[in-house]
Amino acid sequence: MSSLKPVRPSTDFSELHPAQTVFAPRSTWNVLQSFANQHFQLDSMTGLTVAVMGDMPLVCHQNTVTPLILDFLREAGLEPPARIDTYETEEEAVAIARKHCESGKKLAYVYQPPPSLRDNGSFLVPVSLYTYLNDKFNLARLVESEYQPRHQLLSVDMLDELFDFLPGREIFIKACRDGGNGAGRDVYYCPDAACRKDTAELLHLQKEVLTGVRLEEAVNVDDCWCLSFAAGKSGIRYLGAATQLFDRPAKQTGSRIAPESLPPDFIVAIAAQIARRGSRMGYQGIVGFDIGLSPSGQAFVFDLNFRLCSSTPQVLLHEAAAARAGARISQSWSRVCKVALAPALERIRRYSQESVFVPIRLYEGTVASGGQSVITGMVLGETLADIENIKAGMDAAIDDAMKG
Repeated sequence: MSSLKPVRPSTDFSELHPAQTVFAPRSTWNVLQSFANQHFQLDSMTGLTVAVMGDMPLVCHQNTVTPLILDFLREAGLEPPARIDTYETEEEAVAIARKHCESGKKLAYVYQPPPSLRDNGSFLVPVSLYTYLNDKFNLARLVESEYQPRHQLLSVDMLDELFDFLPGREIFIKACRDGGNGAGRDVYYCPDAACRKDTAELLHLQKEVLTGVRLEEAVNVDDCWCLSFAAGKSGIRYLGAATQLFDRPAKQTGSRIAPESLPPDFIVAIAAQIARRGSRMGYQGIVGFDIGLSPSGQAFVFDLNFRLCSSTPQVLLHEAAAARAGARISQSWSRVCKVALAPALERIRRYSQESVFVPIRLYEGTVASGGQSVITGMVLGETLADIENIKAGMDAAIDDAMKG
C-alpha cells in the first residue's frame, strides 16, 4: 500500500453521469480504423478512465486492470473503480454490456458501440444524436459564425471545388463522417495546390463513408485548448482545460496544463454555450471542445468532441497531483514499449513515488499487440525544463527496460 498522499480527481465519473449508468467504451475496428494505428488500441483505450471512475462501473479489457496494474495505481495514490467488469474478446464485452442493459442500466461510451448492441433506449446518448453532434459537417450549425474560420462545406461529389476555396492560401481540409474520431486523422493541412490535389484523391477513395468535406482557412493562433465539460439534464459543469501540443499543423502530440496558460473567461463562455446547446438536444456526459485564440484576440472553434477526450483524466487529476508534487505544470507522457509491463514499471517506479509522474492508462502487452505494452500518464514539474528532464529520464528508463 502506498504511503503517498492520495490523488483524488476534482470530480469523478459517478458524479458526472446519471445514477445507474455504466461506462462501456469498447467500440469496433470498423469505427476506430479511420484514426487508430493498431487493432489492440480498441482494448487499450478502455483503460483511460480507470483512475477517475469513482463508483461508476467500468467495462474494460482485462489487460488494463491486471493485479500488477492495480497495485501500481494504488502505490501512486490513485483509486481504481469500485466495480470493474473485465472482458477478453469483443463478444465478451458485448455480453457484459448487454447484461447491464437487461438490468435497467444505461451505457455511456466514447465511440460508437458495437452494432450488436442495439440502440433500444439502453444508451445514455442515442447513437443518432451522437453521430450528429460529432460530425464535423454539422459544426457550422452548432457554433456561431463569428467563432468559425472562413469555411466552406462540400458534398463528396463536389471535391473538385476545393481548389476554388481561398486559392493560394493555406487551408485545412476536414473529412466529415458520422460520429467521433481522434488524433487529427481526418484533418489535412494543405499549404499548396499540390497538397490539395493529393488530399482530394485520398478523400475520393473514402467518399462512400464520408458525409461531406469541410474546408477551413488556416488561421494563426497563439494557443489552442481542449475545454472539458460535463453535460446533463440539470445543466453543464466546466471541468477545466488543457493546452494542446502539436508537432505540426493539426497533429496533436499531447496536452499541458499550466496556470499561466489557461483559456480566458470569454473562451470558456463560448464553449459553455456550445455545451448547453448539446445538452438541450439531449446529450449527457463528457464533452471536449478545441478552441484557439489568435494574436488579435479572436476565438476560433476548430472541433467539437461530444465524447470523452484524452486530456479529460489529466484535467480531473491535475489539481490534486500538482498540489501533492509541489508543482505548477502537468504534461502528458506516453510510451508504447515492446516489453512486459513489470520491468518497465519497475524502471519508472521512482518517478511515481517521487510524485512527479502520475499513471493514467496502463496496458499489458498481448499476442494481439505484438507484445507491445502501453504506459500513459502525466509528468509534473515547476518549470518546463523540469518537465523535459523528467520525460527524458523516463524515456531512458523505458529504453533500458526494452534492452533487457
